[in-house]
Amino acid sequence: MKACLFDLDGTITDTDVVWIDALADTLAALGHPVSTDWTQEIVYGKAWSSSYARIVERFPDLGTIPSEELAHKSDAFFRARVAATDVRIPGTIALIRRL
Repeated sequence: MKACLFDLDGTITDTDVVWIDALADTLAALGHPVSTDWTQEIVYGKAWSSSYARIVERFPDLGTIPSEELAHKSDAFFRARVAATDVRIPGTIALIRRL
């Protein structure tokens, strides 16, 4: 038996950009528009706890929103964006088809 294992996000799909945009959407909806450069800085390669800490550091009033609730709000924006975006990595999809 032969098998190929793939990690999903970052290998078959790339949702980091979608998360970055979704967090920017979330913060804008809460009255704190930010650049996607800033959200990329606090999201890319970071755990949510670190991202949340940076958000509260910059916008102390958002500290009244529990981490889990803010994550849930971001997730709603993420799901809407990912439904409208092709997040597949073309080279990986081609490789899977060849396998």
